[in-house]
Amino acid sequence: MSRFYFKVNDGTPASDDVSADFASEQSAVLAAVQLAGELLREAPERFLRTQPWRIAVLGESRDERFAIDLATGQSAGSLVASAND
Repeated sequence: MSRFYFKVNDGTPASDDVSADFASEQSAVLAAVQLAGELLREAPERFLRTQPWRIAVLGESRDERFAIDLATGQSAGSLVASAND
């Protein structure tokens, strides 16, 4: 088992990195993908109102092993306004 850290930038005030033990790097990457889905499901409007989100998987020595960058392709303000019409 190896310890991996998740550094999340999702438009909220920065919090401490979360860590967990995984059997492999692939397992940690899959957990990051699931986390991205959960964050989008929980706060879709916040996603549209903030800067791009990033979820990084860091190894035990805190080196980045994998990252997910999430961004809208349009002006977020117009998307939120359209969704509320």
